[in-house]
Amino acid sequence: MKAALSLCLAGCLIATTFAEGSLRIQPELTSDHEVKAVGESASLPCTVVGSGFDGWKNSVIWYKITQDGEEIMINTNSAVNEPFDSTGRYRMRRDPSDGSIAIRITLDIDNISVAENGTYRCVLKDNSKIVSHMEHHLIVPEPVKELILTTNKSRSEQDGNITHTVFEFEKLKPAFVSCSSTGGNPMPTLKMYRGRVDVTDEFEQNVIETRIGPKGLEEVKYEIQLVNSNFLASPEYNRHNLKCVSRVPRSGKSDKMPHHKQTRVAKIVVSYAPVFDCPLEWAAFVATEQFAIHCSVHANPPIDANDLSWHVGDIKNGTEIGIGKSVDGLSANASVDSETSKMNVSLTIDQVNNTHFQNYVLKARNELGERHFYAKLSLATTTISTSTTERSPNFVDKGNKSPDSKPVLTGGSASYQGSVHWTVVASLLTSALLALLRRREA
Repeated sequence: MKAALSLCLAGCLIATTFAEGSLRIQPELTSDHEVKAVGESASLPCTVVGSGFDGWKNSVIWYKITQDGEEIMINTNSAVNEPFDSTGRYRMRRDPSDGSIAIRITLDIDNISVAENGTYRCVLKDNSKIVSHMEHHLIVPEPVKELILTTNKSRSEQDGNITHTVFEFEKLKPAFVSCSSTGGNPMPTLKMYRGRVDVTDEFEQNVIETRIGPKGLEEVKYEIQLVNSNFLASPEYNRHNLKCVSRVPRSGKSDKMPHHKQTRVAKIVVSYAPVFDCPLEWAAFVATEQFAIHCSVHANPPIDANDLSWHVGDIKNGTEIGIGKSVDGLSANASVDSETSKMNVSLTIDQVNNTHFQNYVLKARNELGERHFYAKLSLATTTISTSTTERSPNFVDKGNKSPDSKPVLTGGSASYQGSVHWTVVASLLTSALLALLRRREA
């Protein structure tokens, strides 16, 4: 009798093939993966075909294979062994021979629990020698029992009838963020998203497996944690969602496997000191009327108008002009942009003269600090351009002027790299038009 080794994927028939008439286990036409919910029943057939089955020397044995690869014998002939017998849920069913079928031994399992999850192997023996075997994979899906998303500081926020969880961070200050799941079968996957961006790689994953019950009937409990002890949040992520998603994955080729999914979401709220969005330099002609210097500033917590002021010259010795105040022909005003929550601040000069060509400092503060922004008003020439740049707190922190705010001299005129701010262009055109009208009137 010649035998050739057949190799195939786990779950299909793994057996030697024999000459016609020899005893062997017949491959099952059903899927190699049985998916059953908790409480259902399963029937795993093992069909021996061929001739010459002898109950004295041939036997059909079922084994449960543990996660460690150990084989636990379920039956001895028609008797169910421990620990399976004491459950009252395991039965060996023998069907009589029929045609080419020598014997069929079906393993019936009632009222399935997660402990039944795993691989079952049916073995045909001739005395003590294994002559053929096959495997069934029984999958008992279970959703994650608990999913928790946490950080150092959080609160609840009401939006109509909906309550949101809010995670509070300080700008670029390391914080602890964790998402942990308990339960789930097969082992679930955890992913973290900031908005729509997958940031799972920024987190460390820890997995704890706990096995409960005797060998062969072990339930595996999974505890999975994604943790980042140095999570950094910046203002651009303000009001975005931080989301943790757990999924019990599909397994093998089965389409019956439910795709259990759970989600926990928290809104990101970032606190930060004032940040300015202003041109570095302005330009005007002498005698220009109602010339305005504009600047926008934002912060969280938001800035109050009483915490804003302009300073002519420098922050220590210059003239201070509070919002809503006028001093020596200069008026300070502010308004809030309802869409962006930015504070739009302006300093208006009634009529420009040579004394106005100097530095101006905008001071802003909130609970997290005081910041200063330095701007310069210059005599208009055709070579002056400005760039609008979002400035970091270091640039304006406590009046420390950034080195990159110094002008670059080109042909005796102050020039800055970047695009011309539209308000500067408008003021230049207005000043030129007024000067032309005065010449004609004269």
